Amino acid sequence: SIPTDTPTPEPTAEPTATPKPTKTPKPTATPTEEPLADGITEKQIKKMVKESTIDLKVTSKDGKLTLDWDSDSENDIVSELFLDGYVIQVKGGGFKNFTTILKIKDVKKITFNFTDGENKKKYTFRVRGYHINHETGKKVYTKWSYTVKAKFNSKSVKK
Repeated sequence: SIPTDTPTPEPTAEPTATPKPTKTPKPTATPTEEPLADGITEKQIKKMVKESTIDLKVTSKDGKLTLDWDSDSENDIVSELFLDGYVIQVKGGGFKNFTTILKIKDVKKITFNFTDGENKKKYTFRVRGYHINHETGKKVYTKWSYTVKAKFNSKSVKK
């Protein structure tokens, strides 16, 4: 028999550890917020509205209590541009807790006459404004005004 060259086996490579897959961050939908008037976004409006307060005054005359209010001077731009309405609440007379008596959707109206009170009863009022997010329909409210108190006197009603 004739000797033949036997091929020498090539060394096999050392097995390497399989690399662990890296977690891919989940894509999050980050809506780009479109600026509204004057480059202001809804998020900025929401912050301004929440920080705004209402200045409330009450006078008693001719058998009615007249409420007058406006936005505080620092945030007048909020009421002029971004408020969509007001909520008025009363406590006293037949109202044991604060109860909403009126929602005003006309922001130009900043006065309200209360004529349904009981004679010689004291009433406490408060007001706050709101903005409606025109994309989501959700309301954002200002802080409540300070409360104002007045006594209702029906004897001076003019007929």
